[in-house]
Amino acid sequence: MIRINKSVEPDTKWRRRARAATKRLCDRFTADSQAYVSGTRHFEFDGRIYGDASIKALLRSAQYDKCCYCEMVVGASGDVEHFRPKGDVRQDTDETVLTPGYYWLAYDWLNLFLSCSTCNQRHKKSLFPLAYPQVRARSHDDGELLSNEQPLIIHPCLDDPEEHIGFRAEIAFPRPVNGHGSVRGEQSIRVFDLNRPDLRSQRRRTLERTYACLALVKAVERGDIEIRTAEGKKLLEDAIRHLSICVGENEQFASMSRCALKSESF
Repeated sequence: MIRINKSVEPDTKWRRRARAATKRLCDRFTADSQAYVSGTRHFEFDGRIYGDASIKALLRSAQYDKCCYCEMVVGASGDVEHFRPKGDVRQDTDETVLTPGYYWLAYDWLNLFLSCSTCNQRHKKSLFPLAYPQVRARSHDDGELLSNEQPLIIHPCLDDPEEHIGFRAEIAFPRPVNGHGSVRGEQSIRVFDLNRPDLRSQRRRTLERTYACLALVKAVERGDIEIRTAEGKKLLEDAIRHLSICVGENEQFASMSRCALKSESF
């Protein structure tokens, strides 16, 4: 994960639609709150609003077509993901589902991200663990509770993920915070399954190229290899270019590449 900068906001027309839809949801909850809390009634959300093409385009641009959690390139096939789940919510996979979810944030720009279907639909689902789940905000009237919530997963905009998650080769691990492994890093790795086999395999392929480029550059610097041919110079230029761009925000698995290049092992 890397920090996402959502500096460009949706246009006025979309914000007006979002506010009107949010008001309808809040009015419905106020009119029959017990039914929604008991789960006998459920909200219907308008995917044409949070899934609007303009919203998806803004998210793709802000996230460089990458999943906000695992950094896989997803492009147009990505899901519009709600950081705080809109329909229902649970503290952990083996705990009771609570209804409703954060329905009043269903069209909130700061709550919307682009995610791969694996992170979103297979792993996160309605999970949203808190440090103190007993004080979870349960309705749009719980503004103070919401502001005091302490999520155990990393917000891709409000937090800096690289303060909490590092990499040893292709394996994600919780970085030390105050002498201990970051709890938020650990929980985010668990909730999104950031060490799942297919993801590790793809990260490894990226890392192998980085290792090869780094080895070539260091060998030339040490004088172990002397570049004399045009072909050799081109290989060296490509290697240097790769090491420069692989850590960029727009590159797949940039957070892993940054860790690799900072490591004293290479």
